[in-house]
Amino acid sequence: MSYIEGYASGCPECQKEAEAEASAARAAEYQRLAVKAKLRDAGIPARFALATLESFVADSRDQKDALKAAMKYAADFSEALVHGRCLAFVGPPGTGKTHLAVGIVREILAQGHSALITTVGDYVREIKDQCWGKDKESTESVVIAKYRAPDLLVLDEVGVQFGSQTEENLIFTLINKRYEDLKPTLVISNEVEDGLEKYLGRRTFDRLKDGGGLIIPFPWESYRG
Repeated sequence: MSYIEGYASGCPECQKEAEAEASAARAAEYQRLAVKAKLRDAGIPARFALATLESFVADSRDQKDALKAAMKYAADFSEALVHGRCLAFVGPPGTGKTHLAVGIVREILAQGHSALITTVGDYVREIKDQCWGKDKESTESVVIAKYRAPDLLVLDEVGVQFGSQTEENLIFTLINKRYEDLKPTLVISNEVEDGLEKYLGRRTFDRLKDGGGLIIPFPWESYRG
């Protein structure tokens, strides 16, 4: 406590500390709100709103290997951006592929990167609805640019569709554009590795594996029981 012209005033050092703490608290809250907004804009499905890498249940060796690969990919994402290194999760439904993908998205958003989650069906449907027909509202280039922009694109449900030549071409165009931009893509599929290659086509599959891209198998039973 100090006295200036008969009035008591707070300790200058204490006041500086209090102001610094308040500033740090405001910065932390701003960061929390910014990350929350990014999570919303990233398109995380409501069912996986609370999914994190830490909450993934890994009991078997295969599950622990998948979790370790996801954690390393998230931690090294800045390097993945340098090389455009992609990732693919393959295996039966219900094995936690989307859970781990959302966990990765959470981590890289906290690092300041951008991400977007979509399905092949939604991507192809958006192209068809907005770009085809006489009443089209947009162009394929505009829609592709939306999915080309984020640092990481998670493309879920790859292989669920009919596998038409049109779908193969649309997927190739998107992944190839991101490949050219050194933008990583995380593909999720219920197929095994060979099935994924067959569905995507050799040229698209090669781009996923180029630059050290990994195919991570999820060969265990569904968590859904």
